[in-house]
Amino acid sequence: MAKKKLQDIAHSWKEAKVWADKPTLKTGLLPVDYVFTGGISVGRAIELYGKASCGKTTLSLYLMGKFMKDFPDKKVMFIDAEFAFAGLWAQLNGVDIKDERFQIVYPEDGNEILWAIEQAVRSGDYSFIVLDSIGSLYFDGEFEVKEKSNRFETNTKVANIAKVLTPFLRKMTKPLWMSNTTFLMLNHMRQKINTGGPRTLGDTVPGGTQKEHMSTYRIKLNRLGNSNLPGSLQDTHVLSSLKSVKNKGGGHDERYIDSLFIDKANGIDRGLSNMTFLQKLGLCEDLVYQKGSYYYVGDKKAMGKEQGKELFVKSGIIDQIYERDEVNAVLSGTNEIKRNKEYKLVVGED
Repeated sequence: MAKKKLQDIAHSWKEAKVWADKPTLKTGLLPVDYVFTGGISVGRAIELYGKASCGKTTLSLYLMGKFMKDFPDKKVMFIDAEFAFAGLWAQLNGVDIKDERFQIVYPEDGNEILWAIEQAVRSGDYSFIVLDSIGSLYFDGEFEVKEKSNRFETNTKVANIAKVLTPFLRKMTKPLWMSNTTFLMLNHMRQKINTGGPRTLGDTVPGGTQKEHMSTYRIKLNRLGNSNLPGSLQDTHVLSSLKSVKNKGGGHDERYIDSLFIDKANGIDRGLSNMTFLQKLGLCEDLVYQKGSYYYVGDKKAMGKEQGKELFVKSGIIDQIYERDEVNAVLSGTNEIKRNKEYKLVVGED
């Protein structure tokens, strides 16, 4: 009996060698692919965290639209624990909310959320699931009505979310991997509760420290001040930086880039983000460059940054850029290129 069991286990290990070859999603956003070291390895758990209004939900919607495009035979799910989903904003970032493959969940409590995630993952029908957000989770029994006063009284225990989320992630690691389902958790940064000791200084995120070990990727998003933007963009755009705090998908930790632009009226600005990334790292200077007020993309040119970034997106040159060895070397980390100390932002004043 023991011998038969050992043979079964050895067989599963043999199969695992085949399963380990996972596809990598190129997002079409060079700054994002850079911090993920070449793209997102599917079938993983990802934590994207940062302070308010830094672009977490916006980036998750953009990635959802990309998954819908690249995996047309699978569904996607957006779990709106904050009850703040904006359909128009989702469409601006590439999500077809009228497509039957798009599903949105408005949960009653945290237990229902975890149940929905597990059912979706184990079905194998989903390529991408977003939880917005960990900090909004609450579980049945946290609030109770006090007798005779009809007042709500909290029954929350210390690390309530962490005690539930940690074993859940341990349980779901293999199903995510086997079903090629990518699970993106959004999380908020907050100040630590000050108890007077030195360890209480600084910021933290809900969900406990074990969550950090169970996530394949941890990406920190930080909104930069308006002083980092050219004057003409300060009223229309948000500039955020991306930092890879953990990358267990075969990449590099501590990767940082500050070129993720979000147009306040139109969502992720692919043209501006990609052009600035190339300019900062000195890549593809024969394909994308600026002379005076003119922006050159391939063999075409446009006057002004608005027309320049629009030309970049419509030209489809991003596919050509991904084929460049110098770009793949930087994204994959096989050949780190030092930044040009005297670079000028491609989004500078016209």
